[in-house]
Amino acid sequence: MSLRNFSISKLKMDLSQGSTIAISEALVFLSDVISKATDINSLINRLSDTALMLFSARPASGLLFNALRSLLLSALRLIKEMPDVHFVKESLTKEIYQLVSTYKNALKSIATIGVKRLEDDDIILTGTYSSTVFSILKQAAEEGKHLTIYVTESRPGSEGLQLAKDLSKMGFKVVLFVDSAVRYFMKEVDKVLLGAEAIAANGAVVSKVGTSLIALAAHEARVRVFIATSIFKSNPRTMLGELVTLEEASPALIMSKERLRELNVNVRCPLFEVIPPEYIDALITERGLIAPQAVPLIMRSLYGWPPEHIDLEKLAKSLKRYVKEEVNST
Repeated sequence: MSLRNFSISKLKMDLSQGSTIAISEALVFLSDVISKATDINSLINRLSDTALMLFSARPASGLLFNALRSLLLSALRLIKEMPDVHFVKESLTKEIYQLVSTYKNALKSIATIGVKRLEDDDIILTGTYSSTVFSILKQAAEEGKHLTIYVTESRPGSEGLQLAKDLSKMGFKVVLFVDSAVRYFMKEVDKVLLGAEAIAANGAVVSKVGTSLIALAAHEARVRVFIATSIFKSNPRTMLGELVTLEEASPALIMSKERLRELNVNVRCPLFEVIPPEYIDALITERGLIAPQAVPLIMRSLYGWPPEHIDLEKLAKSLKRYVKEEVNST
C-alpha cells in the first residue's frame, strides 16, 4: 500500500475511497512513522503522538479508534515484556499489517454475504463511496447479476460521481441524481445499500451526511435498508453513553472564498451524521446479517462490560508515563 498520496488532511476530508481503505492507509503511515524510531522513548512518542493526530483528523471512525486502541495497548504489553526498541517496533509493525489484512478479509466476507441479498433486476440505491458497499457490488458484477444502481451525487464531496463512474465500468446500468431527489426516486427502488463510519451501541450507524435522509425516505416507502459494515467499526465508547464526534469540513469544500465573502453568511459543511436504528433493517457484517437490536450483545462480547481503555489520550499518557517511570529509571 503506497504512502505517496497519504496526508492527514486527506484522511479528514477525502471520502472518495471509503473508510476501510482510508484507515488502512493511515495505519501504514503510522507504521512508517514508528519505523524511524531509534530508542524506546522516540518510539513511544512517535506512536502516541501520531495516533492522537490521526484520530483527531477522523474522530467519527470506529475502525480507526479500535485499531489505535489495540496498538497502544499492545505497545504497553510489549514494553513490559521486553523494553527493546527493535522488538517492540517489529511487533507493532507486524500487528499493523495484520490489522490491514483483517480488514481486507472482512471486505471479502461481507461481499460474499451481502451479494446474496441482491437479486437479478433489482434496483439498488446507494450514496457516498463506501469500499464495503463497493465490494458487494463488485462481487455481484463478477457473478453476472443484472442490477440497476441509483447513486446520489453525495455532496459536499460529490464522491457519488466517482462511484457512478466505477460502477458503470462494471457493466451496471447506473442512474446518478442530486441528493435532494432521493424521495422522488425511492418509489422505484427495491433495496438501499449504505456503508458506515461507525456503529453505536444502540444499533445506530454513523455514516456520510445525507445517508440518514436516504434511510428515512426508504423507511417511509417501506424499502429495506442494509448497512454494509465490518463489526470492527463498532465504537465501544458509545457503550458508556459517549457521543461520537461528527466532523465538519471547511466551507471552502463547497464554495470559493470570494463567494463566501459575497454571501456574508455562516456556512456549515457537516461530513457525517447518524442513521437511527429504526431505519435500518440489518447490518451486513463479516459475521453475517445482524439486526440493530443485536448490536449491544455483539459489542459486549467484543469489549466486555464495562469496556476498558476507551480514552485514547489517557491511554497514550499512561504509556508514556510507564516508559518514563519504569523503563527510563532502570
